[in-house]
Amino acid sequence: MAAKVYKSPAPPQIDLTALATTAKKILDLLACFSRMRSSSEPNHLLNKVLTKIIIFIHMIETSAVAARIGYQLAADVIILSEGEVEDREFHESLEIMRELSRSGQAITRSVAEGFRDIKQQIYKIADLTKDNQSIVVIPTHTQTLDFLMKDIGTTLVANLNLFSEFSRSVEATAEWWQSIKADLESPNPTLLPSGMEFGDASEKMSKWAEMQQGFQEYYNANVNSEHGRFPELFASSDVC
Repeated sequence: MAAKVYKSPAPPQIDLTALATTAKKILDLLACFSRMRSSSEPNHLLNKVLTKIIIFIHMIETSAVAARIGYQLAADVIILSEGEVEDREFHESLEIMRELSRSGQAITRSVAEGFRDIKQQIYKIADLTKDNQSIVVIPTHTQTLDFLMKDIGTTLVANLNLFSEFSRSVEATAEWWQSIKADLESPNPTLLPSGMEFGDASEKMSKWAEMQQGFQEYYNANVNSEHGRFPELFASSDVC
């Protein structure tokens, strides 16, 4: 009786274009708030809120690092499919791709964990700033805006659906990475040209090309195109 060949389940479907749009909207909002300054005396509560906001921003930027890794992984798979390679070269490429998948999975999982309780974190900010009439100032490109501390929390709560959507999408992306990692570490990876069944290679390569483009769009939308506009946080804000 022939040995049963292990076949990894297909990776879950993820929409990187939608994820990029959601992430950029969040960055625009948070980058605006990250510019807040006390209008007069030192404000310890404001500093506490700013610290949390900057952590959110850096977590999204970290997800963009995983996007660059995803782009490279997809590019390597596509290159591997474009011509015949010797066994030694194939195994060297496979080890590189395995390492990429491990890094991408670990980074994305850390971001997903950071956003897992995002509702509670935002409600906590809203509770801390509730009824606080202290005035903070937000410098913009054209003027300086006055903002009440209590409005910081209410604005974040009003955009809670965006944060929740990002959290769900990042969790799905972490599951995608886990699936890719499991397949590449299996004895016979099915997501590489050598392991593809006859007839489905073209479809799988098209999917890898789609993922490559999606990862590039995500990185461009959330880091690359904004770096020049807001270099101190590697993000920008259309709101401000």
